[in-house]
Amino acid sequence: MYSREKLKKLREDRGLTQYELAKIAGISVVTLNKIESSDSAKPFAKTLNKIAQALGVGIDELSESERKSSPDVFSEINAVLHSRAKVITDLMGIDSFMFAYIQKQLDIFRRDLCQFFGISDSILLEAVLFSGASWSRPGNTTHESHFPEVLGDLLALQGISIPVDRTNIIIDTKDKIKEYAKARCVYGICNGEGELLRIGETIDLPRRFYEHISKLKKEEYPSMKKYLKGTDRFGIDYYFVLLALEPEKLSGLQSATWRYYAETKLILEEKTYLKGNSHKGKAIVTGDNLIPEHVQKEMLKYYHNIEL
Repeated sequence: MYSREKLKKLREDRGLTQYELAKIAGISVVTLNKIESSDSAKPFAKTLNKIAQALGVGIDELSESERKSSPDVFSEINAVLHSRAKVITDLMGIDSFMFAYIQKQLDIFRRDLCQFFGISDSILLEAVLFSGASWSRPGNTTHESHFPEVLGDLLALQGISIPVDRTNIIIDTKDKIKEYAKARCVYGICNGEGELLRIGETIDLPRRFYEHISKLKKEEYPSMKKYLKGTDRFGIDYYFVLLALEPEKLSGLQSATWRYYAETKLILEEKTYLKGNSHKGKAIVTGDNLIPEHVQKEMLKYYHNIEL
């Protein structure tokens, strides 16, 4: 004979609903409900054994007697394996449907990015964790999960080598801004003496450059002010430079990944995180806050021997 009270307590101790336990045990929720609530229920030993394994206990643990069975390691392991989706679901706040969606996304990332950049699946997974792709919903674009941006930053922080051909095209007039209007690039801002102060990336060069011109005129870049002399006039006190142009014929994922990689890579190489890329006294290495600051610092110390 089994104890309904023990069964219910074991289930609740593990944070499982009747529906969840029934699914793990491979029985119907109607059957489990009857076993747990009805005095007239007379379940087969085979059914009780399925429930016990799902709970990670021996079948004797469900007995009305006080006799305890010795720990069944195999039952415990089996229960853990069966409930792993439940554990992860609790942690990530997503359901089994979403796991399938995320797996599909990762398959796309793998096909589109791994071979192109020569990177491992483990880096893809790391980028998923930091980007929050696990919280995306069907219909969301990859851009909304920030996956390629985070992946690009991670590749640069971990010192992965991807070709970034320097161009150093000077943009010091509004006509030149128009000339390179369609450039998808990583760019820099230099002072009148040619010192590189700040690095960024863009797919809309005119909009981004005019934003910088407006902010510099309004003195909204305190970290850059000390490096600029005169009246902050574009073409005289500072100018832009196209540091690297995005390779042609990249997919959307490859494009964003490359730009964010190149941006972070050049910020590290040129040490602009100590100049115009800094903010309120803090060094900004990736140009965004998608990867926690303490994680960035650990990577910089481990891969680049840089202390911030």
